[in-house]
Amino acid sequence: MKKFAMVFMSMLLMVLGSVNVAKAAVNEPKDFVGKWTATIVGLPDGDIKMNVEIKLDGSKLVGTYTAEGLGTAEFDQITAKDKTATFYFSASGYDISMTFILKSADKGEGDMMSMFDVNWERVK
Repeated sequence: MKKFAMVFMSMLLMVLGSVNVAKAAVNEPKDFVGKWTATIVGLPDGDIKMNVEIKLDGSKLVGTYTAEGLGTAEFDQITAKDKTATFYFSASGYDISMTFILKSADKGEGDMMSMFDVNWERVK
């Protein structure tokens, strides 16, 4: 009987633990939709602000960005999983990736090319 109780409790803890992990990671692509300002910090020529607009095309995220010196262009691809979106685009002959991790409905953080911090703020 003691062995059965231990097995039962172990299984119960595993199930409850997996439910909490699943709840913590739930975010929808629509949570990224809107207008954002992405400030890329620490570039050699100084910080850059990008105006980003993200839309939902069916179940797929699409968007554009505008930045001084780069003009306006579309992102090549946007992927989203849980609380993180990754943006892929080309600028000045380089293929660039930039992450966006939602911290709240109106703020996020991430990085560009795993080298420069990016602060995200929803435009109201």
